Amino acid sequence: MAGFRDIQAWQKTRILIKQVYKICDRLPDYEKYGLGSQMRRAAISISCNIVEGSARGSWVEFIRFLKIARASAAELETQLIHCHDVGFFTEEELMETALLDQEVQRLINGLIQGIKDKWGVKEDPYEY
Repeated sequence: MAGFRDIQAWQKTRILIKQVYKICDRLPDYEKYGLGSQMRRAAISISCNIVEGSARGSWVEFIRFLKIARASAAELETQLIHCHDVGFFTEEELMETALLDQEVQRLINGLIQGIKDKWGVKEDPYEY
């Protein structure tokens, strides 16, 4: 397994985390510790799950943690949409961060597929 610092999805997540922290500062005070905290935790979770999966030493575990990271990215995306819906973020703020989040999701999907291709995985052990 490559070192996590070499994983493009992890690198891009660092940028996403900075962006999430930046926009969460714009939330009203009554949401900074509620929704803002959830959004920051979801962004950090993406990064941490990529790292944890890569450190497990097994492609099965790596894929499992990548899927958890992808789910955290999807969670963040919906939180961004809700923030826009209630008027906390402008369309521009939503799009800038949501596009970055979607790019992270695509990179994670590509990483999952790359691992499957490398190891000749036909069936995902975690899909039912």
